[in-house]
Amino acid sequence: MREHITKLSDDESGLASRLGELEANLIEADTSLVSMEQEIRAKEEERAAVRSRRDVAAAKIKDGEIRLKEIDEQRKNDEQGLSGVDDRVNHIQEDIARTEEQLSHIGGEDSKDSLAQLYRSRQEQLDALIAQIDGIIETIEKHKGEDVQILSTLARTEAEQSRLATSRDALQARRERLEGNHRNHGDSLSAAKEVEEATHKQVAEANAAVTAAHNKLDDLIREREEATSAAEAIDSDLNNLRHKHGQAETRFKLLSDYERRNDGISGGARGVLQQMDRFQGIAGIVADLFTVSQDHELALETALGPQAQNIVTETQESAKEAIDFLKRERRGRATFLPLDGIQTRRPIDKSILKLDGVVGAANQLIEFDKKYKSIFEYLLGNILIVQTIEHAINIRRYQRDMYCRMVTLDGEVINPGGAMTGGRYKGNQNLGLVSRKNELRRLEEQLDKLNAEADALGAERETKKKHAFDLTVTVEKQRKDIQQVEHHLSECKAQLMKTERDRLHAEELTNSFHGDLEEISMELKQLEEEDSELQAKHAEAKIEKERLERLLSEQQKVLHGLAEDRDRQQEDVNNIRVDLATTEERRESLRNHISHLRRQIQEIEDQQQERQQRITAFTERRKEIESDIAENTNSHETDAAAFETLSASVDNLIKQRDQLRNSVEEQRQEERKLSAERRNIEHERQNREMKAQEHTLRCQSIGERILDEYDIDLAEAYKNWERPEDIDWDALEKQLRQTEREFNNIGPVNLAAIDELREIEAREQFLSQQLTDLQAAAEKIQTIITDLDETSRRLFTATYKEVRKNFQELFRMLFNGGKADMVLEKDAEDILEAGIDIIAQPPAKQPKSISLLSGGEKALTAIALIFAVYKTKPSPFCILDEVDAPLDESNTDVFSGMVRNFCDTSQFIVITHNKRTMQYSDAVYGITHAEPGVSTKISVKLDEIEDSKELLETAQGRGPFAS
Repeated sequence: MREHITKLSDDESGLASRLGELEANLIEADTSLVSMEQEIRAKEEERAAVRSRRDVAAAKIKDGEIRLKEIDEQRKNDEQGLSGVDDRVNHIQEDIARTEEQLSHIGGEDSKDSLAQLYRSRQEQLDALIAQIDGIIETIEKHKGEDVQILSTLARTEAEQSRLATSRDALQARRERLEGNHRNHGDSLSAAKEVEEATHKQVAEANAAVTAAHNKLDDLIREREEATSAAEAIDSDLNNLRHKHGQAETRFKLLSDYERRNDGISGGARGVLQQMDRFQGIAGIVADLFTVSQDHELALETALGPQAQNIVTETQESAKEAIDFLKRERRGRATFLPLDGIQTRRPIDKSILKLDGVVGAANQLIEFDKKYKSIFEYLLGNILIVQTIEHAINIRRYQRDMYCRMVTLDGEVINPGGAMTGGRYKGNQNLGLVSRKNELRRLEEQLDKLNAEADALGAERETKKKHAFDLTVTVEKQRKDIQQVEHHLSECKAQLMKTERDRLHAEELTNSFHGDLEEISMELKQLEEEDSELQAKHAEAKIEKERLERLLSEQQKVLHGLAEDRDRQQEDVNNIRVDLATTEERRESLRNHISHLRRQIQEIEDQQQERQQRITAFTERRKEIESDIAENTNSHETDAAAFETLSASVDNLIKQRDQLRNSVEEQRQEERKLSAERRNIEHERQNREMKAQEHTLRCQSIGERILDEYDIDLAEAYKNWERPEDIDWDALEKQLRQTEREFNNIGPVNLAAIDELREIEAREQFLSQQLTDLQAAAEKIQTIITDLDETSRRLFTATYKEVRKNFQELFRMLFNGGKADMVLEKDAEDILEAGIDIIAQPPAKQPKSISLLSGGEKALTAIALIFAVYKTKPSPFCILDEVDAPLDESNTDVFSGMVRNFCDTSQFIVITHNKRTMQYSDAVYGITHAEPGVSTKISVKLDEIEDSKELLETAQGRGPFAS
């Protein structure tokens, strides 16, 4: 097995080296992947930039080609426009020559001057006459205007006087009416202010109450959260404590089991301890008689070694009696320490105890009963406990004449002769006797402490949870109180808004009354002043009107004579002016035509020059565009080639990256496979080592058992054993198996069988009593079930009959006739499990299925059944949710009448959208949004509505509940 373990260790080392190589390769591959990814990203960015430049160049080429086409079209149009310019210029010059010839044939300047001189003299005479007539007309018109203004002033003043009289009368009546209203609204304003002040106080008080309630709620919630958090923290601490308690308890049970079986104690000492009742003066083994701190535990364990199993007796006779027992029973060997025969050893020199690194003498580091002082001085008096092996070596180097043994805190031993013992066992070893007993004592103390802490935490947790529960109840109560105070606050705010509106309305009316009265007084005063002014203006206007009428009559006569002379002279002037205008008009027309033709020639020449310049510019622009196209074409080809090169490079890099990734993934898979194989080998090696250790321990146990039971030391026996030559191994092995089988059939001697029997008998008696109690309880429960079934059947039958009767009556009342019934299933074995069939036949109908009924008939049938059950056992309150939705107006009135009839014994809350149902209610409640996001409850008591005409007229229904 050792060779196999060594081979597994070699395989594991090989796999570890291979894994190290793979990890190094993977790190290198990851680095290559990162660099390759960076290179790919750089190439892709460069390719994107090249692609962008290529696309820009292509767009510029396309744009240049479009602009070349546009330039060619414009140049073609300009060349076509230049082709007919010379012909048009020649034609216009010929027209100019013909027009100048016509102008030369018109009369000369002399005839024109004489005619113009005659026209000027006659025109001057006519102008003087017209000026005289215009002066007279202007004077007449002025007088007429003044007369019209005077007439308008007279009419306006008369109208204003009439309007002023009407306004004065209206203002007087309005002032009297406003004075009466002002007195009435003054009283209303005072009352509204008083109500508003009282409502402000209520709102302030309600706001303070809401704020206080919310603050209290926040405090309660904070306190509850703190209590809940504290309880949860205590739960967590309690769980951790229970976990620690479980671990300590498991460890305590394990060590207690070892202690109960005396595990680790030799066969002789175990035999004496098992039969302690037979001997007198046995105090116990050394390990049971002292305690030591955990820091010094390992050192004392090492210092005592096998002596921890020595048995302490009161006297030498007790020790002799126990030794005789071991001899007689062949139970092994043991060492006894009689208190009356032990000689103490020479103590350690005190000067040595002061050396550096010395912890103290071993017998001074433990606690024990004073009567065992000689025992522990004998066992530990010459043992020195030091901190480390380096300290022991230094002490040994400078104190060579030391006679004591030194033990370090880690368990190394330096004997007086210089021999050194140390190291550590491979794997987990069971605790020694001293460590186990000390740990048992510590675990027992720890369990007591944990139990006490758990009880304290449990009590504290219950207190915190109860406090949190009480706070939760208080929080809910506080929330209800907040709802009440908020409801009160909402009502107060609504009342305050109403009072503010009333007060503002009253103030507006009062202020308007004050303003209106002052305005009326001012208007009346102004009307009086305006009336006086209008009377004075009216008198002046009449005098001025008479004067203007006389002047107009005189000037009309003079104007008539001058008008006749003006007409004669005007006719002569007109004839002369016509002749002069005709001649000048023809000359001016010909001159204008010549100027127009010359301007056309100039415009044609300008257009020709402009088109020639544009053609030249088009040629230059075309060269520039063609140059840009060529440059962009070269750039496009270069960028396209670079793009293709970069694309190929990127594709190649991506392929290399993918190949590297695949390789890395393969290596990772190989690494995972090797890691799994290494774990399997490591697990197998550990199992092999554990099995080897188990075999070693088993061999040691077998050797100890043989030594205890047969007083044979296998190691010494194996040294002196010689292999017989004629031994029959098959027969011997067969005999051994037979003997082992017979020995196993006998089984071990159970010394605690009597106690176990008593425990099992007590358990059997307890379980029998429990079974008897359970059978009696089952019989009682069965009797109770039978009684309950009988009572349920009796009550169900009575209730069914009453509901059936009520259903029949209410159905006929609702439908004003018809037939309805409730029928139990006949095939049911138990009446409590039977179904119920509902039969409903309205008047003049014989439906075979409920689907043949209309929606209103179905609803009325359901209402009849509900109220039949409700009538059997009414309650103080009943809530109905839109049961009247399918009903028409007449059936709604029938349903509402039935609800009103039941209101003698119960209160009904009906959720509905039907106005007719609301008409029958005592109060209507609704929710409105007076402010955005704020829900406000409103209520209306219908008995407070004065005008009953606002309600709908009741429809005529049928049956006793119809109105």
